[in-house]
Amino acid sequence: MTAVQTLTQQNLQSVLNFDGQDDYVEIRDPFENNTAFTISLWINPALLNSAFHGFIGKQGDAHRKPGMWICPSDKALHYDSYSTSDQRYSGVLKNFFESTQQWVHIAWVKEDTEYKIYRNGELFATEPAPTNFYTTNTSYWLGRVDNFFPGKMTEVRIWNKARSQGEIKKDMNHRLTGKEAGLMAYFPLNGDVFDQTNNNNNGTIHGASWTEENLDCLEPLKATVEIAEIVYKGHVKRTQSDEYIEIRNSGNGVADLSNWKVTSSGKDQIFAFPEGTSLAAGQIIRVYTNEVHQESGGFSFGSKTAIWNDKGDIGKVLDAEGNEVSSFSYGDQPKKEESVDTIKAELGISGLKINISESDIKQLMTPQIKVSFLDAFRSAMKSFMEDGNLGESPLSILHELPGEYGLSDNPNAQEMNEKMKELLNDCGMELLTDAEDPADEWAGKVMCDETGEQYGTNSYWIFKLSPSQFTDLNYAVVDKAGVKPTVNWGFS
Repeated sequence: MTAVQTLTQQNLQSVLNFDGQDDYVEIRDPFENNTAFTISLWINPALLNSAFHGFIGKQGDAHRKPGMWICPSDKALHYDSYSTSDQRYSGVLKNFFESTQQWVHIAWVKEDTEYKIYRNGELFATEPAPTNFYTTNTSYWLGRVDNFFPGKMTEVRIWNKARSQGEIKKDMNHRLTGKEAGLMAYFPLNGDVFDQTNNNNNGTIHGASWTEENLDCLEPLKATVEIAEIVYKGHVKRTQSDEYIEIRNSGNGVADLSNWKVTSSGKDQIFAFPEGTSLAAGQIIRVYTNEVHQESGGFSFGSKTAIWNDKGDIGKVLDAEGNEVSSFSYGDQPKKEESVDTIKAELGISGLKINISESDIKQLMTPQIKVSFLDAFRSAMKSFMEDGNLGESPLSILHELPGEYGLSDNPNAQEMNEKMKELLNDCGMELLTDAEDPADEWAGKVMCDETGEQYGTNSYWIFKLSPSQFTDLNYAVVDKAGVKPTVNWGFS
């Protein structure tokens, strides 16, 4: 059993800096088709009105691939592309850029025979586009086309579809996971040039360098430090010196572990991380009972006796102030009594009205269920609060229509979270209890129109916000087997 909290960091993040002389990044051609795309990125130009400076594209094949430049005058953006029948589709958008040393978000969308170019989430221009654009299976460049880009760059994303304005605005200020539908290449450019999708289109840096920047345009990075495992039965007799506790960072930011502590329930069994210890995003470290393994950090309690009780124990990670960050229990440990009310209080939504009875829950219980109702309830609520990937989900609606909910045009993560809690406190929660029936295709089932997926009560806990403060109805579905991810969506 594991408990964990996420740590939001200051917004100092790495970005890629290009000198405008010969710096660039090379990747494979990212276009899956030649009929639709969305290219989006943040750039911070060091020069305007000086010369053409290409910042994404490719030249040197039969034609240019879709590419963009800063123009030598009028603070303009130049885009260029060709059709598969050799016709050029190009344009200059004057006064696109406002000033140097200022971050600007650019999204270039091809949909049918139109190009749409967005600046900071707002439509700047609509221009003609070819039915089929030219590309070929060679390379593609960041920071260069036929000349080079002077400035900084982050969050480069290339999709195989035309994204809507609402989708662009929803995602432009926060990091993605890389698993979003239609995302063909994703380079956060936060210390490396790895593609975060499963396409493994990792880049190669030619000269460009990393620099730290206070990125107010992106949500702060978050470190999620959690105990992944406790191996409490060692192979070394008597001392069990090879026991260990494994700690990982499943977030996207670096965690400073200076003076953090690892404890067990035994008296005086405490390990303190040295000053300067850090845990990178995705990194795993171990603290052994009395062995040193440099490949996993080189940390040890230095205890001549076993740390972890074979019958049961609780491991905890505490921050430098003594606050519990993560806990992990196993064996004969009393479980904390939990209820819907304690989960609501934990999430800050005590006002949420629950219209679910014990009989509703028992009706849906089967011996094969691995995810309890309470765990499913917590997962559903966290999905409503944190996952805005599908249309008309509560979070996506707040991103698309912040003004209608009393938020500024670009609310930060904390403002969004507080507004979400406020609105959920005025919602009701129900559980779909209808049984599936082979004779009735839709009995006990719901469908997400955006993905076409169907979900039934045999395999899923199906929660619905009713009444909802967001749309006519919002669903969250939790896999009873605990295999598939929780998803939520809405419809009007």
